[in-house]
Amino acid sequence: MALKIIEESGAEILETLIKKYLGDKESTLSKFLRENSKSEVAIEITPKKLFNYDYSKRMKDA
Repeated sequence: MALKIIEESGAEILETLIKKYLGDKESTLSKFLRENSKSEVAIEITPKKLFNYDYSKRMKDA
């Protein structure tokens, strides 16, 4: 796995995540996060390997 810290994108990505998970309403959490967004950084994670499994046969009767 490779990690990359992107300092200049932290606040922008935080805003995207707030809108996605908290919506447009102003909450205590969203207010706190926005007030402290200057110290945010983005962390990009790039996996070296991906694995998956098709469970459809096993879940057929569920």
